[in-house]
Amino acid sequence: MMTRPFSMWRFVAFCAVVFGCLGLATGCGGGKNRRLTADPTFSINVLPLPGDWPNDKKDWPKDERKAAFQQAVYDEYGRPDYFRVLYDRTGRVITQRELREKMWLERDKRKKRTETEFEWIYLEKGLAFRFEPKGPVKRDLPDNLRTLCDYGDPMEIKTTVDINKRNMVIYQYYDRGKIFYFHEGKLEKEEDSTPMPGMTMRK
Repeated sequence: MMTRPFSMWRFVAFCAVVFGCLGLATGCGGGKNRRLTADPTFSINVLPLPGDWPNDKKDWPKDERKAAFQQAVYDEYGRPDYFRVLYDRTGRVITQRELREKMWLERDKRKKRTETEFEWIYLEKGLAFRFEPKGPVKRDLPDNLRTLCDYGDPMEIKTTVDINKRNMVIYQYYDRGKIFYFHEGKLEKEEDSTPMPGMTMRK
């Protein structure tokens, strides 16, 4: 699939359009919810909360059942540190190239706007909450998501198979000189490399 060239400043503006078209709002309910903004030089997968969140009804889902689930988690655990964007049902981490292609595809097909779901991330507590129709689902925060919160999106994501025939996902941060190896979200190995500060565009 052919993609169009993007400079960083164009991609920053583009992300605002993408997030609007994908329905990324603080209440996950579209409509009049506050729109989220992202810094693509850091991450399109984990987003910091607006400074005054939660502010009013616009920061909660229109669906009263889902709003009650989120309010219950908020009352017990407090304000999350990040919203993690779930771009598809698998909940996998996507690259910026994939986001650009997704947007072009949806724009070209004139798809109906779909509501995007979020996971709440609590760094110090080491927890993540996803809100399903039957209620909130709590899980331990996996190492790969903690890495995203600490370092942002990797410059490149690769997959390989190790000597034990396990599927490994590799996050490469050329600008920071860091390489992380994950198996099913768990950090298996961390390596240092020569930092290349000039490399800032994420793939």
